[in-house]
Amino acid sequence: MSVRFMQSALSRWLPGAAIVLGLAMPVTAFACDVRIGTLVASPIAYDPFGMTPGEGSLRTTVDLVEGTDCEATVALVDDASAPLRTIRFGDATRPLVYRIEVQPGDGVVAGLSPDLSTVRLTTARPRVTIVWRLLVDQDSVIAAGEYSRIVQAMLRTPDAADGFSARSTLLLRSIARAQANFAGTSSGFASGTSAQAIDLGTLTTGEQRTAMLQVRANTVAHLLVVSANTGHLIGSDSGKARIPYGLAIDGTPVDLSGPSSRTIAPPLTIDGIALELRVTVGEVAGMPSGRYSDTITIDVSP
Repeated sequence: MSVRFMQSALSRWLPGAAIVLGLAMPVTAFACDVRIGTLVASPIAYDPFGMTPGEGSLRTTVDLVEGTDCEATVALVDDASAPLRTIRFGDATRPLVYRIEVQPGDGVVAGLSPDLSTVRLTTARPRVTIVWRLLVDQDSVIAAGEYSRIVQAMLRTPDAADGFSARSTLLLRSIARAQANFAGTSSGFASGTSAQAIDLGTLTTGEQRTAMLQVRANTVAHLLVVSANTGHLIGSDSGKARIPYGLAIDGTPVDLSGPSSRTIAPPLTIDGIALELRVTVGEVAGMPSGRYSDTITIDVSP
C-alpha cells in the first residue's frame, strides 16, 4: 500500500535594474512515494493481581519507495477511524485502560497527541519502524477471558488527508486468578493453600471462635476444605482423645468427614469478599486435660 506526496512548483519574481520584468524561475516539482507495512499487535497477558499486570505493543514500518526526502504522519485510529489515544477493556463502569506511548527512534518523532507520530524518510534512511507501547493507565479487575480491539495505523499526507492504512486486531487475555488471605495477617494474598491458627482457648462445650478469610478472583473461585482429623480435635497426649467440632463458612456448615468443596463468586475488585469461618466446639465432658488441635486446609483455585 502506498500514497504519493507531490510538492507543488514554486516561482520567484526578480526585479530588473530599470524596468520591472516578470521572470519566472520554476523549481522542478518532485514526488515521494511511501508505503506503510503490516501492523503487528503483540497480545497482552493481563494478570489482575500481578505485580506487573501486563504490557503490549504495536509495530509497523513506513518505506520510501520513490523520491528523496519525505515526511509523513502516522495516526492510530479505531475501527470507526476515530483517534485512538487509549484502549479500554472490560466493563464500561470500571474499565481496564491502556495508554499509548510512541517510542521515539531514528526518524520517528512523537506528536502532541499520543495517537500521532511523524516519520522522516531519506534516501539514506528509506525505512522507519514505529513502535507504540501499551501501558496500564487505569488498573481494574476484569473477568477472565479474551478481549479484542481493532486498531489501525493510518498514513496521512502533509495536508492531513487520509491515505492508506494498516489494520490489526489487538488481543488481551485476562488470566484466570483466585487468591485467598486470612484477614489480619501479613502473609498477603496467595493462590493454592492457606493456613491460619485459630486459638480456641480453654475448651468448653459450645465455645465458638471466628476468623475471616478474604477471597478475590476474576472468575468463580473454588474452595476445597479438608480436615486432617475429619472434624475432630485430637489430644496431643493421647491420640485416642477426640473432641468433635463444627465449621461454618459464612453461616453454611461444612461437612468435614471428607473433602468438602464450594464455589464463590467474589466481586471484581482488588479486595474481593470476606468470608467468616466459625468454629464451634462439640461435647468436651469426660475428655482428659491437654492440648487438642486439628489442621484444616483450604485450597483456593480458579
